[in-house]
Amino acid sequence: MKNSQIYCFILCIWLFSCQDVSTTSTTEVKSTSTKTYSIIVNIDGIPKGNAYLNIVKAQQLKKIDSASLSDNQFIFNGHVKEPTLVWLTFDYTTQGIPFILEPSAIDISAEVLHVNNALIKGGPLNNSYSAFRRKSLLFFSKIDSRYQRFQRARLENDSAQLQLIHKEISDIKAAYLEFCIAYVYKQPDSFVSLIILNDLIDEKVDKKVLTEAFTACSSRLKENSFAQTIFTRIHLL
Repeated sequence: MKNSQIYCFILCIWLFSCQDVSTTSTTEVKSTSTKTYSIIVNIDGIPKGNAYLNIVKAQQLKKIDSASLSDNQFIFNGHVKEPTLVWLTFDYTTQGIPFILEPSAIDISAEVLHVNNALIKGGPLNNSYSAFRRKSLLFFSKIDSRYQRFQRARLENDSAQLQLIHKEISDIKAAYLEFCIAYVYKQPDSFVSLIILNDLIDEKVDKKVLTEAFTACSSRLKENSFAQTIFTRIHLL
């Protein structure tokens, strides 16, 4: 199944996209001291070029570091005061890899043509984030399973079948939203909860739902600068 076809399918049925829920509790607080991190990136089959570390600022990517390919690896070392959502990008593709920058040794590996399926290891937060994303994919695999039915119904101009598929997708969408909100309530100290809320804002989830979920987050988590950004975004809805 080609990606372009999948995107067309999702667009036609108005499915929102977000990114696997972990039941492991992850405590996340804003740190007052700077701690170090190291990142080793292995992209199988990558051509020559650079990799870039970007923070998410005002819903835009802002470059904070870069690395050149050396011995088939990109290596980043630096300091971080608090957990931060970052994107790893490359010269050769528009795809990127989101992960959490935390004081830890982080290993990232992927195939050159499938960067969006990167494997991220290292650090309790990234482990929780990866678990959340894996479970999220179960919802989206249900979308893929309906793709052929959708294509056939569209070609046959079968409005009844199209309406049925749309209802099924709407139900999956509602279940996914419930899944995400439940994670936030179960993990009020986790930085992953902030990422979830940020994504749900982009999907135009009801302001009251977002406000109540954010309120449920711990006071310590709300000290994180990303939390403060999310609070402002919700307020402006």
